[in-house]
Amino acid sequence: DKLFFSVWRNVFLRNEISNHLELFINENHTFDSIEEYTTHPKKFYFTSVTLNITEKLNRNVLSNSIESLTFGDGFNHEIEEGSLPASIRVLSLGGFDKPLKPGDIPLSVKSLLLNGFNQPLKEGDIPSSVEFLYFGNGFNCTLTPGVIPSSVQVLIFLNFNQPLEVGDIPSSVKALSLGSSFNHPLGEGVLPSSIKTLALSEVMQVTPESIVIPPSVTALTYSINSELNAGNIPPTVNILEFGNSFNQPLKQGDIPSSVEEIIFGDNFNQPLKQGDIPTSVRTLTFGYFFSQTLKSGDIPASVEIIQFVN
Repeated sequence: DKLFFSVWRNVFLRNEISNHLELFINENHTFDSIEEYTTHPKKFYFTSVTLNITEKLNRNVLSNSIESLTFGDGFNHEIEEGSLPASIRVLSLGGFDKPLKPGDIPLSVKSLLLNGFNQPLKEGDIPSSVEFLYFGNGFNCTLTPGVIPSSVQVLIFLNFNQPLEVGDIPSSVKALSLGSSFNHPLGEGVLPSSIKTLALSEVMQVTPESIVIPPSVTALTYSINSELNAGNIPPTVNILEFGNSFNQPLKQGDIPSSVEEIIFGDNFNQPLKQGDIPTSVRTLTFGYFFSQTLKSGDIPASVEIIQFVN
């Protein structure tokens, strides 16, 4: 849960998650057994279903009316091809941790949430229809090119900590969160130039120079607790959020003049001086532990909104 909420705090990714989870909320119907579902007289009308079951799911049990399907933490059986109807657009697998093979997940699925899953994946295991892919606390397996299909636009990890190579993240991805455990360098080309929203890990202990952030990024969550230098943050970033791990002094030029909004994490408590915050900034938010005295000129006249989180 802590890992999820560390991602949830990120305003950009929170919006992405909310857009997809709204499909779960629409008249959701929950069942605690397959029999309870199959004997319900109105099951053919249900579009959003939650199954808190421990039984294996066979073919032709679920109605083709289902568009959003959630399995609770108790379900952990291999998925038989054809047991999930081709009407499903949103699929959430709670405690499921069995191998996947091509065809298990129907091609209709656009949003896939794998919460407890931690099995090696091969190309084709995740269908080419998936646009939103969420790996929960369980997943920490190595990736190879093609495993994440080129249809995926939003990719979220919570507990992933494996090295990434060029091609592991497809060039279709527009929003990427590396979660709260990732702690590896990201060399040239590892992060594709398609990424516009990027959230780096809270525990990264690598140097900023070992992280190559593509110039396509416009919204960045930066959590590396190391000294910043000019160029570490690309000059395309408009919204800059420092994660809770960041507590380093700033100097003029560290934050590019493209940035219009800065959000400091809870642990940032460094003195600011004139020029540290560029004159492009319009909105400035300080975190819980910020207690520095601010002098005239420390905050540029361009700032229209100042918020203190306490």
